[in-house]
Amino acid sequence: MARIIILENTFYTVLSLRMEILCCLRENGYEVIILSTGPSEDFEKLSSLGFHCIDVGSVILNPIKALAYILALMRNIRKISPLAICSFTIRPNIFGSIVARVLRIPIISNVTGTGPLTESNSMVYKIIRLLYKFAFSKNKTVFFQNEDDMHFFLHNSYVSSSQAKLLPGSGVDTDHYAPREKTESNFSFLLISRLIRDKGVMEFVHAAEVVKKSHPEIDFKILGPFWTQSIGKNALTMGDLDPYIQNDIVNYLGYTLDVRPYIAEADCIVLPSYREGCANVLMQAASMSKPLIATDVTGCRNLINDQDSGYICKVKSTDDLAEKLIKMYSISAEKRKNMGQNGREKMIKEYQKKIVFEAYLNEIKSIA
Repeated sequence: MARIIILENTFYTVLSLRMEILCCLRENGYEVIILSTGPSEDFEKLSSLGFHCIDVGSVILNPIKALAYILALMRNIRKISPLAICSFTIRPNIFGSIVARVLRIPIISNVTGTGPLTESNSMVYKIIRLLYKFAFSKNKTVFFQNEDDMHFFLHNSYVSSSQAKLLPGSGVDTDHYAPREKTESNFSFLLISRLIRDKGVMEFVHAAEVVKKSHPEIDFKILGPFWTQSIGKNALTMGDLDPYIQNDIVNYLGYTLDVRPYIAEADCIVLPSYREGCANVLMQAASMSKPLIATDVTGCRNLINDQDSGYICKVKSTDDLAEKLIKMYSISAEKRKNMGQNGREKMIKEYQKKIVFEAYLNEIKSIA
């Protein structure tokens, strides 16, 4: 049985975002081995589902830790001797590609998003840009989740046109993310995200504070994990949110691997992100017939038809976000229902998960 390695940042990300592609590969006769890191409970969940997991540690842009990570990848990948590697997110993409080149193993990388990569002048992101250019030069395929990211990589010669291929994000299973009846009576906005500044979490909190002054009856909820792997000051802590939680501005719900019950009880899903690859939560919420509010940025605006399936707001603007929140609350329930139905139709037509499955299977079959 041919082996496929899945290389990701954390086991949690595998559980929350990659399970469908893992199951697809297994159903098509491949042995799937996961190289990542994270808490033991996430490792054990994946193992209980029948996947072989190896903790290779984490990597930050510290030369000693990066070397240790590379050596762990090298040792395990050589031992596994896979047919191919499928990597996701920045650091697994970069370091996995370097190791794959040394070991002469085909690697299929997925640029799930670039964050500040395209704009930041910080030394960290300058280094990442240099690493991408070196790392991706020999990759078999590099998938992109939106046209802007693909154009940036092509324009800067990080990849060639023969390598670059476009996917509809990670796709969405519109049967799994199907509409459900709302049972709670209170009107609520829900943000689902890793708790980092680049997701616009604090803009959501501050906008909630503004809206609550005139509409105290509205609930604002946040669902998602605190994220320790973010670079620099991007990570948020409970200390950042606690004053707003204590003052009943927002309600923090913790995090879960199954977001569907929480989406079902919300009236609108909000994501004021600074940039996305192709926002999974917006696809999931739209598939469940929920209207959306998200920023006018790559990876968000393509998922919303403004005024038709939700509202697009300005990036990093608390005032504009607050205005759109009030606008969504003020329209009729029937109009919100129509917005949700329009969003679901868009997902069914343009963002089906099967498109992603077929793309991966075709790339892997071309290696064999």
